[in-house]
Amino acid sequence: MRRLLVLVSAVALLVTLLALGAIAAPSDGNGNKSIVTIEESGIPIFCDADDVEDLWLDVEGFVQEKGFAENSPNEFLAVFHITETWKNTDGDSWVWRDRGPDRGYVDQNGDFIVTITGRSGANNIGHVVINESTGEVEQRAGLPPFGGELFEFGSYDYACDLLAG
Repeated sequence: MRRLLVLVSAVALLVTLLALGAIAAPSDGNGNKSIVTIEESGIPIFCDADDVEDLWLDVEGFVQEKGFAENSPNEFLAVFHITETWKNTDGDSWVWRDRGPDRGYVDQNGDFIVTITGRSGANNIGHVVINESTGEVEQRAGLPPFGGELFEFGSYDYACDLLAG
């Protein structure tokens, strides 16, 4: 459960901080989906402890979420389409794309399950099934692109190593 809370908190913070502009977004499903657009540029990134901006981050995209009726085993479906562009002062850049659906549902045992599919900011490319009721990762197909464990957000360290190192 703690992992989901960390993920949800991180996404909520990102969406809250970055949802300042409007960009092309998907359909709102005749009002049954909520859409948050994200467009923020020039976010300063400090890779070292020297208080000097080493990189700048541009983030754009959208999160589309659909809720379900109370009697449905489905709780939510959230589709992420976010692009992070990391830049240095030399004009070099690196792009990370967070793409794919996250789904929450209640299984036949009454456990709350979250599936993450695609390229995820949760350090995964592939498919992960997490039982939030027990805290167990029940299935993982794919590898963390930045090494380490699931939910270790490696794009920051990778971008700093690649562009500021």
